[in-house]
Amino acid sequence: MADNDAPPLEAPPGAWGVVLGSFIAHVFALGLMYSFGVLMPALIKEFSASTATVAAIGSLGAGLFSLVAPLVAPLLRKHSVRRIVSSGAALAFVSLMVSSFAESIWVVMVFYGGCLGLSYELMWLPSMTYVPRWFAGTKNMALAQGVAVAGAGVGQSGISLLVASLCVLSSVLFSSLLTSWLTSTRRIDAYDWRVSLRVLAVALICFMAVAVYVFKPLPASAAASRPTPENINSLLWGTPVMKTLLPVYVLCGVGFFTPFHHLVKYAQDDAGNDGGELSEAQAAGMMVALGIANSVGRVLSGKLADKYGVLNVFPCFMCTAGALVAAMTLFKGVTALYAFAIGFGLTAGAFISLFAPLILTMLGPVALTDGISMCQTAFGAGGLIGSPIAGLLYDHFGNYSVASVLAGICFILTGLLNYYVATSKSCIESPGHLALLEASKPVKEETASAELEETAKP
Repeated sequence: MADNDAPPLEAPPGAWGVVLGSFIAHVFALGLMYSFGVLMPALIKEFSASTATVAAIGSLGAGLFSLVAPLVAPLLRKHSVRRIVSSGAALAFVSLMVSSFAESIWVVMVFYGGCLGLSYELMWLPSMTYVPRWFAGTKNMALAQGVAVAGAGVGQSGISLLVASLCVLSSVLFSSLLTSWLTSTRRIDAYDWRVSLRVLAVALICFMAVAVYVFKPLPASAAASRPTPENINSLLWGTPVMKTLLPVYVLCGVGFFTPFHHLVKYAQDDAGNDGGELSEAQAAGMMVALGIANSVGRVLSGKLADKYGVLNVFPCFMCTAGALVAAMTLFKGVTALYAFAIGFGLTAGAFISLFAPLILTMLGPVALTDGISMCQTAFGAGGLIGSPIAGLLYDHFGNYSVASVLAGICFILTGLLNYYVATSKSCIESPGHLALLEASKPVKEETASAELEETAKP
């Protein structure tokens, strides 16, 4: 992690097209995952299911999204980015369509939770790691990554709006042949979420085709670097940095999805306690505000990280987000909850925006894909249980006070412990870590051409 005195480079031609493709992939992969909370009330009502059971659908998707990362990472060394992303998009299309016709909550669990979760990873990991490979060593690496991952917030906002607006559109269009197919044989008040999933499936496959097209192969200038060694996992396990990061990201996963999945339910309870009712438009608007703020926060944190350093910016944003989440139940009324959604979105946006640059800074470029996949797996293990735990705590206590404090503590510890790992001499100066960084040094010019054909594969 030594400082590099060489002036930062300009990104090669086509690099910002790759950012566009990654942006689109984030719109659908993370946008779908983060917007699940707006579907929760409809699924609870439709299938008469408990909060914990429905929350488990979102957690299953989020958990599998991360847990299958070690299986997808090796595929990236054997197959092109285009092939893997195309496979993920096709699986997502099928999963959304099958879920929209489900007659049982368990069918939704398998396809929306399980299969869709796998498709998230197939679309996301190639997109997430491809941008740093194009921008490594350039002056706008964190900004480019921030713009790419801002797609998640845009997706969350757009999907939340879609779910709310189709209530009106489906009623107006009910008599048309197209909507008759879209709505199957369900009554109007039961099929709105089904229409949403079918429209999303069609939009996903169309836009992801654009993303696949702009994922061009790396140019020679970006591809001429040391290939990933066969023993990369052994090198990673040999460094205290990775050994410490894994439990940190388990903690992060436990708390991360609680506000995304449970905010709408909490807002409905808050309105009910005051004798009112939260409208679908208000609930969707809250998630839209969160998504827009999340997108802004991702770009903002990326810009600040380019100026002040990722190791300084990341803990500040995460600790602020944690404080807000811990205090979530103190926000009462629609206006205050909108303020919470905006504040949380702005600060939590740094997690995905700075995740890859943070791993790149700590582990080096050679270990980027495998380092991300290992940390993501740990994150998924926590995410798999985090939202259901929040649902169980809600069912037990009748409110979200304990669940929100637990989630907030997880955010704060993630920020502080990442900073500790990245600055602790016992971690970064250990023999195992120095060996890993040695493997990341660029190859000499005379050997680069022999490795170019393999490493240029997207």
